[in-house]
Amino acid sequence: MTQHAMHANSLQAYREERQALQARELEVLDVLRMFGPLTDREVMECCGYAEPNAVRPRITRMVALGILVEHDAVRCPVTGKTVRRVKVRRAGEQGRLF
Repeated sequence: MTQHAMHANSLQAYREERQALQARELEVLDVLRMFGPLTDREVMECCGYAEPNAVRPRITRMVALGILVEHDAVRCPVTGKTVRRVKVRRAGEQGRLF
């Protein structure tokens, strides 16, 4: 994995946003940094929760804030439904506009 230099303003904005995140949001962020793109259910399992709603609202909020981005869609082996996978947004990566 390569490291990219970030502008000082970007680093400051990241630090300020990180301070505004709740403990469970930080936990979700750490899991996604360690494992890469995951579904909500996979994040839930990695965090040790039994209910997807323990992480889903946090993931949705961080997508709205631009901290996470929707990576792709996969079929959930548990429900059989097509679900999103999210990942941590990297510097310079655009999220969805619409």
